[in-house]
Amino acid sequence: MSGPKAATTTAKGRTYGLELPPPDGLVSLWSVTTIIGGGAPKPALLPWGIKATAEYAVANWERLAAMARAADGEPDALASVVGWLKGAPYRDRDKKADLGTLFHSIAEAHALGKPRPLVTPEVAPLVVQFERFLADWRPEILMSEATVYHRAESYAGTLDAIMRLGGRTVLADYKTGRDVYPEVALQLSAYARAEGVYLAPGSVATLPSLDGAVVIHVTDDGYRVVPVDIGESAWRSFRYVREVFRWMDEISKGVLSEPLTAPVWPAPARKPRAPRKVAA
Repeated sequence: MSGPKAATTTAKGRTYGLELPPPDGLVSLWSVTTIIGGGAPKPALLPWGIKATAEYAVANWERLAAMARAADGEPDALASVVGWLKGAPYRDRDKKADLGTLFHSIAEAHALGKPRPLVTPEVAPLVVQFERFLADWRPEILMSEATVYHRAESYAGTLDAIMRLGGRTVLADYKTGRDVYPEVALQLSAYARAEGVYLAPGSVATLPSLDGAVVIHVTDDGYRVVPVDIGESAWRSFRYVREVFRWMDEISKGVLSEPLTAPVWPAPARKPRAPRKVAA
């Protein structure tokens, strides 16, 4: 995949450094997905991590037992064993993320009329179902992997596609995971209201007028075209999530001061002033 234009990924998330036409110049904007990841609660994340770790330990119990025996009670060695086990959910997540990235590269190559990347055995079933979608719906791709931005609302992001589908112009997002989750409405509502498309330094374009949004959910067993409500409720909710993210990333770091020492707090009461004499 060509990758998002002007994006930088750090340990805190992704930002976009966009050189917009005058008078804006260079602006730095948080990624939509980073905002959602840091501002929307994920109650299912903890149970998922516990379950994934437990399943990995059971599936690899012989290796785990051998590592624990080899550590022989040595703290650093045991910490390495714990670290290996703690990483289990993320290894599985990263493997699925790599598969999703490859699929997006294949979808982008189709949109641009370029040769496909190597189709590995792992991604081949997804490609079969994606080709079924193309044959059934015959989408006309208008934009692919386009970077969009909104200066006033302080965000940018890279949408998967804008296409003509069933006689409508829709914002489309490809998903290859187990299911489609409601958070996608936050993501697509932000993309749909972007004030411009970033083409290159100093060059921008207008986002096409949209009739709606869909998720194209592709799995090994089939595909679904799922409409997504990106109306005012989703848009308002995205902005609430952005403010929670701002609290976590910026505001919360400056609300506590150094502890005070007595008798600074509470401040001593002031003596009342004597009433002023008024000339007769």
